[in-house]
Amino acid sequence: MAFGLLNDYKKSVVSIIDEYFSTGDVKVAASDLRELGSSEYHPYFTKRLVSMAMDRHDKEKEMASVLLSALYADVILPDQIRDGFIRLLRSVDDLAVDILDAVNVLALFIARAIVDEILPPVFLVRSKKILPESCKGFQVIVTAEKSYLSAPHHAELVEKT
Repeated sequence: MAFGLLNDYKKSVVSIIDEYFSTGDVKVAASDLRELGSSEYHPYFTKRLVSMAMDRHDKEKEMASVLLSALYADVILPDQIRDGFIRLLRSVDDLAVDILDAVNVLALFIARAIVDEILPPVFLVRSKKILPESCKGFQVIVTAEKSYLSAPHHAELVEKT
């Protein structure tokens, strides 16, 4: 893995995401990501998209969920989306420094990804096995399960939030 390539990819991804948040054009974002190549770095794109949206308004959070669903399987492989969310779970402690409700916001993103069928429900069980109980990532999984996915009519609740 070339360090320069990853740095170039990271810079390009931020531009693609910023442009997407300002235009809302899913097709352009998908096309730009395809043209970028370096698909082995797509877990980083997933992590970056969600982490950038977490610090913005509900509109951008919704846009991020829509884009992930649109890219799922066609541009970004299911395993890459899963790996991106695992990276997010591992970085929640850092994200929480700047985003006070990071645990709750990421829990909602994960619940939404499960409802949208871009993450399998077993993601929650597997994530609990790899995360220490003391980290905020573990709290995210518990929050997603208890607050969003076990509630009656959880799909409607998650999609309205």
